[in-house]
Amino acid sequence: MQQFLQQISEMNVFIQLIAIFIIGMIPLLEAPLASVLGIALQLPLPLVLMLAILSNFLTVVIVISFANLLKSKFSRKDKSESGFLNKRFHKTQVYFNRYGVPGVSLLSHFILVGNPISAFFCILLGGTKAQVMVWQFLSIVLWGVGTALLALGLISL
Repeated sequence: MQQFLQQISEMNVFIQLIAIFIIGMIPLLEAPLASVLGIALQLPLPLVLMLAILSNFLTVVIVISFANLLKSKFSRKDKSESGFLNKRFHKTQVYFNRYGVPGVSLLSHFILVGNPISAFFCILLGGTKAQVMVWQFLSIVLWGVGTALLALGLISL
């Protein structure tokens, strides 16, 4: 990781910002890691947060757009199948029934592997596009800014 950080720090600032944007789009990495990377590269925090949040939200919007297309196929799938996606779907269904779209969106990094998958499952479980987009956006902002503030505190120690 240190070697990766050193290689990126030697690149042009524009390339560093593109890297922040791309990392923000990758499930599992998303806005929290992109914001921490931007802080480690000593880039301007508002710009880093804007890019990390925007790229993460763009991925969520793409997933939501395609979720309705796949909804009918997924619901016809044999429920007895045991795979990673099916196990995550059932776990999410429990949280969705308890807490709805807000809970699944805000807890996405704990109960799933990030925002795109939780957005996909929220649509499959009956959330509206508008509802899912609003709560996913709030979740991305909270996770991105929260992680950045944590990283700033750790760096300043």
